[in-house]
Amino acid sequence: MVYGSHNKHDTIEEFVEAFNNEKPFKNIYFDACVAGKEYEGKSGYTNYDMWFPKDGKGAYAIAAKGGPVLQYDETEHLKKLEAKPVGSFGDDDELDVPKRAASDFSLD
Repeated sequence: MVYGSHNKHDTIEEFVEAFNNEKPFKNIYFDACVAGKEYEGKSGYTNYDMWFPKDGKGAYAIAAKGGPVLQYDETEHLKKLEAKPVGSFGDDDELDVPKRAASDFSLD
């Protein structure tokens, strides 16, 4: 397999192309359990940091298909963002009824 040898490719693009053409992992699958933590991003949306949890109880975070993999448990593997009460919805709290004004289509 050419992608495993040193100095066989001049660029990362050539390496990726050779790796994709060889397909050394075609039809090879694995099972995994992921853990994560919610956080509020700068834009206000909920985002996630994710990682593989620590092995335990004879099971692993990653195993060959059918191997002993940790069973996902939301209470153990997901640290939820603490819910905050909503104080207001921005400028929507004060509803102003628009006053009738002359428009481009007015005959006044």
